[in-house]
Amino acid sequence: SAALAHRPDIVTPNLDEAEATLAAADAHLMDVHEADPVEIRRRAEQAARALVARGAVRAIVPHSIEEAFRMAKAIAGANWAPKSYLFDQRNPAKGFDESRIVVGIMHGLEVGLTPIAALQSIAVINGTPSIWGDGALALVLASGLMTDFREEPIYDQKDAVIGYRCTAMRKGVSTPVTHVFTLVDAQKAGLLEKQGPWQQYRPRMLQMRARAWTLRAGFADV
Repeated sequence: SAALAHRPDIVTPNLDEAEATLAAADAHLMDVHEADPVEIRRRAEQAARALVARGAVRAIVPHSIEEAFRMAKAIAGANWAPKSYLFDQRNPAKGFDESRIVVGIMHGLEVGLTPIAALQSIAVINGTPSIWGDGALALVLASGLMTDFREEPIYDQKDAVIGYRCTAMRKGVSTPVTHVFTLVDAQKAGLLEKQGPWQQYRPRMLQMRARAWTLRAGFADV
């Protein structure tokens, strides 16, 4: 599927082939009492190699929309997705929205993120997937377009963090891109009343907002 295209430098196993190899190994190991221990070990290593190549761990990446939904089902069942992928964040008991997880995976593949990394770096906000935080910074750094990057906390008279300033320099551009995000901005946006990270990790959230605006302004093409 074109929508599931990913970076050619990411070599990935086929889910069907991996499952078939594992199933064959499992069937062989069912009769353990008659199997030779050396053969058992050989078959186990063969199954493991279905997910590993040349000694390097590889991400499992779906090659079709069906495989993406199978992966989403597994992730939802394991409760590995962030809260933004829940059906209802106010009622986590309803579980995760597998379709939303698939969209997150697809969006990540389009920019070169493997599925699990994509879900950790892409938040679904008002129905729209948005790359944020460390994921956004990683993509910009990998592009080679950033020549300098600084994040500075802003303090009040009591040394409490009341904001963050983020500055980035782009290759070939002499003017730095700088954005500031403060508690005043957060208050205007109605963020300080929200439950979750804005109550628990307020300085970190201020940092992420300043970073997001800076990267969006200076590296919109990445």
